[in-house]
Amino acid sequence: MPSDKTNPGKAARLMLLLEPDQAAGVLEQLKPEEAEELTRQIANIRRVEAVDARVLLDEFSEYIGEIKARRVNGGVEAARDILSRAFSEEKAEQILNKAVPETRPQPFAFLNDLTSHQLISLMRDEPPDTIALVMAYVTPFLSSRLLKSLPPRERTKVILRMGHTGKILREDVISTEDSLKNKLRITGVDDSEAIDGKAVLADILRCMDPDEEQHLLSELEKADSSLAEQIKMQLYTMELVIEMRDRDLQTLLHNFADRDIAILLKGQPDTVKNKLLGSLSDRRRTLVEDEYELLGAVLKKDAETMVNLFLTKLREGEEEGTFIVFPDKYLS
Repeated sequence: MPSDKTNPGKAARLMLLLEPDQAAGVLEQLKPEEAEELTRQIANIRRVEAVDARVLLDEFSEYIGEIKARRVNGGVEAARDILSRAFSEEKAEQILNKAVPETRPQPFAFLNDLTSHQLISLMRDEPPDTIALVMAYVTPFLSSRLLKSLPPRERTKVILRMGHTGKILREDVISTEDSLKNKLRITGVDDSEAIDGKAVLADILRCMDPDEEQHLLSELEKADSSLAEQIKMQLYTMELVIEMRDRDLQTLLHNFADRDIAILLKGQPDTVKNKLLGSLSDRRRTLVEDEYELLGAVLKKDAETMVNLFLTKLREGEEEGTFIVFPDKYLS
């Protein structure tokens, strides 16, 4: 077949009239830049009408055999079909992507098929530069979830990297994309969800009848005393004071010094602070508030020690029947 360099569009239309394997054979004989240009032309042709086909076939009849004049479609898929017959699939895509850049899939498009949990799992241990690059291409929803999952320092690095990102070499994008595809292929993705079974069980027990709660805890104690103790610790948190009657809370705090209560207040949410202070007499509340101001910042371990002591006393008191933590539950 003659090469019509002055009119590559005509050569492309003629290629479409050939059988795909014949067209592929012609493409194999061309120089890389000629194959690329012909691919571009084929991709841009919508169709060749039968009347145009007849004119072309008459013009090149001495070079080609008998071909029926017919209407044929062009386009990207036609170009891809011929390329894939002429070359390997990988090389065919390379030529097509170079000839018709708009046909290239969006970088990291495969990541948009993952759940946020899967993406976070895949990106774990990746450097800030890689995370910033991925976030520039995946959906805003996935980007926000990924960013939220990062530790504060890493999150800051990623944000700074994104803010200073300008042009990125396509080779770097392709290299990173291939690396993540390979990682995904080798390791797969973790599609499981982390569930804190102890916390869930504690929540269920809080909603049960008190007698049933104690019965289940007793049964659990016999089967696994260590687990039972962990569940009990989950059951008792500082937020429970909000559910207590003021007189019960006042009785509990009676055995704590003013300074101890002040330490207990450190780091607690306002709802807990207000409940604790509200259960005290006016005079004692003033003394505790003064201690609180005088203390300033306290060591985290000191605050945690006081919280643990308070919750231990709370638990012991409820088990002995001295305090009622959930009065509504007992009255229902």
